[in-house]
Amino acid sequence: MLQYLPLIAALIAVTFAAPIAFKLFFSGSKEFWECVRYSFKPDFFSWMDNELQRDYGKTLKLGIFISVLLFIGLLTSAFVDGLLN
Repeated sequence: MLQYLPLIAALIAVTFAAPIAFKLFFSGSKEFWECVRYSFKPDFFSWMDNELQRDYGKTLKLGIFISVLLFIGLLTSAFVDGLLN
């Protein structure tokens, strides 16, 4: 059971950090889903709709948001694992 403690701690940390990061990155759920939509939309179609720059910005914003949460989880996991060893 002790071997899963870093994973559990990381999940708890990300669970608490996600709403805070969400409020820092997005003005609401509408903007979040717009970022998700642009991240799945092929760049060619964004270029055809003359929205390529907006597509890049929204995709980057979502990528940074996910990266921050992953970093928090990995940092927490490494910290707890270091305490146990």
